[in-house]
Amino acid sequence: MKTWTSCETRKVALRLESSITNASFIVALNVLETVSGLLLPLARILQSVSYDISQAMVQVSGLIDVLENIRSEGSELTAVFKKASDLAEKVGVVITKPRAAQRSVYRKNAGVGSSIEDYYRINVFYPTVDAIIVDLKHRFGGRQQTATGISYLIPSLMDFGIKKQEQWKSLLAVIETYHDCLDVTAADLHGEFELWRKQ
Repeated sequence: MKTWTSCETRKVALRLESSITNASFIVALNVLETVSGLLLPLARILQSVSYDISQAMVQVSGLIDVLENIRSEGSELTAVFKKASDLAEKVGVVITKPRAAQRSVYRKNAGVGSSIEDYYRINVFYPTVDAIIVDLKHRFGGRQQTATGISYLIPSLMDFGIKKQEQWKSLLAVIETYHDCLDVTAADLHGEFELWRKQ
């Protein structure tokens, strides 16, 4: 496309090539690939017909723990950065830090005096992982987990053994949170819960 006679097409092709051969783009692409690999099993679970929401919430909590662990250790970036360096080498790009002012008046320059890997850790890796953690906590937070407690009213999901008290506490939390929307009292619900247990 860069050799086509159309001037506009050549400009667009050159801009696209410039974008995808940018060191920041290559590192960000590899960071997103790694994080997406962690999100893929959860995405499949959430789209599955056989999983119920309470099982999915357990998987979400596990994923958040894994992401927070990766965020705190930071060792995952070393492998990601190595992969990005190999990819950059294949396309003939050297991964460097963008040019930045040594002294900034209005805001701090994150990672100016650090290594290239540390620069991308501070400016690409941490913000990406943090954004995904915040989004998962927002979408599957405490309020949503409380709402999943209502699924214990489905007889097939009732556990009549050890988890009975945990399930009852979850149901009480649902009643307290959504008492305006539900036309049931705790006593009524407890009676129905116990009747289903006996059947």
